[in-house]
Order: sequence, then C-alpha cells, then structure tokens
Amino acid sequence: MTAQVSNRLQFQGNLFVVVDASDGDLFDPGQHGFTPISLSTACHRGFICAYAIEADRLLLQNLEISHGVRDPKTSVRALLPLPEFHGVSARLDYRQDADRGSQDCYGKYDGLGLPLAYSGSVLISRNSNDQYEPRFMGYDRAWDYDTTLMISFSDGSVGSVRDCSAQIRTFIDRYMVDDWVDPEQRRNARRYIGRQFGKGFALYPGGA
Repeated sequence: MTAQVSNRLQFQGNLFVVVDASDGDLFDPGQHGFTPISLSTACHRGFICAYAIEADRLLLQNLEISHGVRDPKTSVRALLPLPEFHGVSARLDYRQDADRGSQDCYGKYDGLGLPLAYSGSVLISRNSNDQYEPRFMGYDRAWDYDTTLMISFSDGSVGSVRDCSAQIRTFIDRYMVDDWVDPEQRRNARRYIGRQFGKGFALYPGGA
C-alpha cells in the first residue's frame, strides 16, 4: 500500500500525527451526509482531517474530502457537489490527468471548529524536532516517532492524558526490530499492546 496521508491533531502548541484510536475514526463523514471516495492512492479513505484540542474539547478544524459514488462494476467515479458544511463552503481543487483519462476534484473546508462527540482513547505521536518523514508504505505508527501520548475522551471532552513513550520504546525493543516478525512474536506483540493500551488498538493501525 502506498504511504497514506495522516490525520493531524494540534495539542498543547504541538502538531501530532493521529496513529490509532480505540473506537474507530474520530470523525465519521457518513454521519454528516458525505460519501467519501478515494482522493488518491495516498488517501484510500477519501478524506483527511486536521483536529485540535481547545479548552479540553476535541474539534474538527479542517477537512479535505472527495464526495461521490463509484460504479462497483467499472470502478468509474462520479463526483457529487460538495455542500456547505458547518457554515463553511468548500474551496474546490480540480485536477485532470489527460494521460490517464482521469480527474480528481475535492473540497477543502477550513476553520470549521466543529465539536466532535468522540468517546474512547486515541494515540497521537510526534518527533521532538517536528520532522515528519513520510513512510514508504501504509499508515504512520506510534513507534515511528519519539513521543506518544494517549488521550481519553468522553463525548469529545478530554478525560486524561498519559505519556506512553516509554511503553512504545519497550515495545520496539521487544518486538519490532523490523516489520517482518514471526507469527508467535506477532501474537506476543498483540498481547503487549492489549495490556498496555487496551482494547481497540492494532499492531498495524490504520489511522483515525
């Protein structure tokens, strides 16, 4: 899988990558009338979120999304008009690739400030030097970074914040010398993640 664009979260003056969540996506476009389709090979889910925590509340600040339908037989995409969302009109970005005979059109909603009612725990990671190198494949993982926090939410309100950096370093030392681990080692790694971070967290998270 091509390296996927990550969702980001602004917290305490720092920019973090959202690497995993215990209860699915923090923002569900389907609950707001969107039907996202793939933006590109680097964004299979069809939308990118920029979150923030302000006054201990989880907010959706910016959203990039491609809204439409796909013919299941031919995989041809049909784009739909983007509605006004939370009082904000989408800025459209349109591209056409004549060589491939394809076109991309997606909208950018900026400055939404939409409160989210997410309940669950979220892992967010960053590097102290603020460098975020794209992965070669797949989604960002907590062990790609030097600092990881777990934030627990109840209906979008921050309940607790825990620095999990030490547990992540232990995990790397024990299990993730490289990505290709044998089945028994992978099972043990899953057990470790379950004990340290609880249910809903994955060995190879898919972004949130």
